[in-house]
Amino acid sequence: QRAKIEMMKDALIFQALPSFHFPPRKQHFAGKERYNIKEGGIEGVYYYPNWISEAEAESIRQQLEYTPAELWGSMRGSRRSIEWGTYTEDSEEYRGISYIDMPPWIKAIAKSLEEQGIFSELAPVNTARLNYYVPGQGIPPHVDGDIYVPRVAMISLSSSALFRFFDVDGNKLGLTEHELHVKLTNAAATGSMETESLLGIPRLSLVLRPRSLVVFEGEAAQKYAHAVAASKIETIDPKRVGHVGNLELANAKIGEKIKRVPRTTITLRHILHT
Repeated sequence: QRAKIEMMKDALIFQALPSFHFPPRKQHFAGKERYNIKEGGIEGVYYYPNWISEAEAESIRQQLEYTPAELWGSMRGSRRSIEWGTYTEDSEEYRGISYIDMPPWIKAIAKSLEEQGIFSELAPVNTARLNYYVPGQGIPPHVDGDIYVPRVAMISLSSSALFRFFDVDGNKLGLTEHELHVKLTNAAATGSMETESLLGIPRLSLVLRPRSLVVFEGEAAQKYAHAVAASKIETIDPKRVGHVGNLELANAKIGEKIKRVPRTTITLRHILHT
């Protein structure tokens, strides 16, 4: 019953959204290896600069502007967030993940990711999380958990930021594998930045420019924790942020200071049936 109500509400919201056109990313179909971040020792990380155009970024901004403010939930003060495609149901009849529709503009982006081979027909995008950060907000080092196919695509809008990957080794921290896994899976839900100091210097960092796409899959999604620091200003300093693997692709340089402005990310994944 709740799923039907959610679908009806979503249909009304979607009808009020502006039209959205998102053509295939022809410029990125060939030469995937060009965007493969091989430095840093983590397999399965890709960074695509300017994956969307300025006009498309403006179209997405309009979609967000027409999305009711009441839908944005607070992740315990760390950021504001909306989840499209899925929600957690906890009722007498059913407890687990339920599936609802995604807005047409999200579907258009998801289709382009599938056409590019980042996702597939067997495991298409079926959930999208929108995160909105003001300067000084971030997301703690965490792992997404085994309810997802180990493949993540994230579009960045409005502001640059450093995206960090951390080694996860419970033995070095005096924790069992299970204890550390619990800490990391709970971190994103609670907004606690405790795991940032727990894990130390990142193994690899990427400079995320506005309109870029980062994709990480396989061991990059399963073996390493990922995060964005809760900072207002970040410095590209390997002594603090580890190896920076995409300086050339992001047109960045060591010592550059990144001053955050409000930023939005769109994270697309495939969640498994539970």
